Amino acid sequence: MLTDYLPKDKVTLVSSAEESGTNSGNTSKVRVESDMIAGLKKAGFDTQQALVYTQDESFYKEILINFFKEHPERAGKLEGFYSEKNWNDYTVLAHALKTNARTIGALELSDLAASVELASKSMDEITLSNEHAKLLELYGKTADLIGKIIGDEAGDVPDEDDVSDDEEILEFMPENEK
Repeated sequence: MLTDYLPKDKVTLVSSAEESGTNSGNTSKVRVESDMIAGLKKAGFDTQQALVYTQDESFYKEILINFFKEHPERAGKLEGFYSEKNWNDYTVLAHALKTNARTIGALELSDLAASVELASKSMDEITLSNEHAKLLELYGKTADLIGKIIGDEAGDVPDEDDVSDDEEILEFMPENEK
């Protein structure tokens, strides 16, 4: 069988019943895991649930790239809102982080963000003082881990700021004016 030649850590046997959600039939299908999925799973991500949310691996990858790229700005905003004790905006960002983390399968981060969200809603500054630094640290570690797993692919989606207007202009200028 084909599975004899595939790496064991990349193969998941799925029965037709599991695939279709029914209990009839015993035919097995082979699902080959990508390196990205295997790496995320090994790192503790719930990739199975993430794929339920995202429907396919390419969309999952897009969301991971966005999560990675948005980390510096969002972490900075969380820090700023915390410093200002702006609990309304902090709550909104904590809620978004909770949802985004759950979507990508980072359940530990999602649970911590949920705890911080509740604390900020109720203006529980004691819990926030205990959990805020942990949240930022775990958020950073999660983003870094994603960056390592998806590697250079995080750079596949250029930011609008990365495109220089000067280069575009020079490209269309006549040769003698460059």
